[in-house]
Amino acid sequence: ASYGDFIYVITGNGTDWSRSNIPSPNAADLVCLNKNTGAIVWEDNSPGKNILFGEFASPLVIEIGGVAQVIAPQGDGWVRSFEAETGKLLWKFDINRKSARRHFDRNFFVNSAVFYQGRVYVACGQDREAGEGPGRLACLDPTKRGDISLEIEDQPGVAKPNPNSGAIWHFDEFGRSMTSVAIHEGLVIAVDLSGYVYCLDAVTGQRYWRHDTRAQVWASPLIADGKIYVGNEDGYLDVLAHAKEKKLVAHHEFTGPIYSSPIFANGVLYIAQNDYLFAIREEARKAPSTLEPSRISDWPQWRGPDRSNASRETGLLEQWPEEGPPLLWTINGLGLGIHTVSIVGGRVFATG
Repeated sequence: ASYGDFIYVITGNGTDWSRSNIPSPNAADLVCLNKNTGAIVWEDNSPGKNILFGEFASPLVIEIGGVAQVIAPQGDGWVRSFEAETGKLLWKFDINRKSARRHFDRNFFVNSAVFYQGRVYVACGQDREAGEGPGRLACLDPTKRGDISLEIEDQPGVAKPNPNSGAIWHFDEFGRSMTSVAIHEGLVIAVDLSGYVYCLDAVTGQRYWRHDTRAQVWASPLIADGKIYVGNEDGYLDVLAHAKEKKLVAHHEFTGPIYSSPIFANGVLYIAQNDYLFAIREEARKAPSTLEPSRISDWPQWRGPDRSNASRETGLLEQWPEEGPPLLWTINGLGLGIHTVSIVGGRVFATG
């Protein structure tokens, strides 16, 4: 993430594969660099010896109330916000219940936070090897300061409600998640590792519906042109209406697991899975230059132009034919495919 002359990087510090030994507990977990010189401006290692496994989330930069914040979901299960220029801690939130005291019961973050209409949305989980289990999705007020967790401890093991909590709402039906939420037009779309897709009200947290994809989901959902796109480990892409009432639009099988998020850019839906990259467009034979100007939009960064997993474009398939979507092109040799491609200037950038 970047802000002004600064670049913010989570280092990936963590345990070895024993999950109990941290080779470098004093190493930085979050670093702020000057983008012109590469000099370190400030760094943070708040998780320290309490890292549960690793640091996997990307930082989020927001500006609210005249203050630029760097929001980092960190490897000890706390979300922390820092003043962008100085690294001063502004607030922190423990995503776990205080009753989760055993090391393997506490969740951390394999995903990143999303900012929408003045609120921060974040879900917790663990890596795939740890398996499924209880999780939490929280909506936070980033204008609060200090410890804004749901609970605070009077003494070890004894918790009470936090009068300074910044949690606007939290959703505890949610399982462990490896995905970031997608938010558009007041609806939060959240997917847990078990493969359940939830549609919630962004303001209140009210649950509107749940959909079972029937396999684990690693990839964040995409919202595009009134629809929700979710790929799962069994290689199926489920397309649902982006609405308060559940409607399954399509259920299509690809050639292998879908571990990365679909994206929609310049009128084309891109789906990467294992060794293949599929490009899907309704007018599969129409040249890009003939598309309406309103549909020309790059996808230059992870999670899209607004980092909300929502596309501003329209013109994607209204219905999916039984024989499958119209392919513009397909390539193989892409690599494992646990990445999301970027689209800039008519080119597709991917890592294998």
